Amino acid sequence: MFANQAEMQSLLTTAHLIIRDLYEIFNYVEPNDTNLSTFSHRIYELLLRTATEFESNCKGVLDANGYVTAGNMNITDYFKIAPVQRLSEYKVTFDRWAQPHVFQPFATWNTAVFQSLPWYQGYNHVKHNRFTNFQEANLDNLMNAVSGLLCVLHTQLGENMQSACFQGISMTQESEGKVVTGSFIITAPTFPEAE
Repeated sequence: MFANQAEMQSLLTTAHLIIRDLYEIFNYVEPNDTNLSTFSHRIYELLLRTATEFESNCKGVLDANGYVTAGNMNITDYFKIAPVQRLSEYKVTFDRWAQPHVFQPFATWNTAVFQSLPWYQGYNHVKHNRFTNFQEANLDNLMNAVSGLLCVLHTQLGENMQSACFQGISMTQESEGKVVTGSFIITAPTFPEAE
């Protein structure tokens, strides 16, 4: 179920803007493994926006499914959607990357017990103390945050992602488990018919 049907277009518009702004960063920082530790104010800005959008999507999914918590939702709450959507199996690649590099933003969530997401920890560190942790506003954390956002959007839209997403970015759906655009490829887990 989509996080919030009434806000679907807003969520997609925001994701599209994030992809556009990522490609603007690529005009200055070459998308290459050797640059994954590169950090900057522009990367910092986009990391904050992307991780915040990831949180909004996760909260929306939990709200739409009747999840209630005593306090504010946090990453341990968002973890609850991981096994249902098999987030740890998602893979994202970006066409502009110099050599094939597969991002698996939820790889540490391949467990029944909560484990931290390194990119999400980096986001929190730099958000709460930029001066000390500025180096965590790096391209690696940003790429994983963008990948994570795309994965969570795919869990909500599935095969409808083709028609709903990314105005101005060509997109084809090779199968329910693979979305190919002119910018990125999402490879989703294959769910058995019973699921």
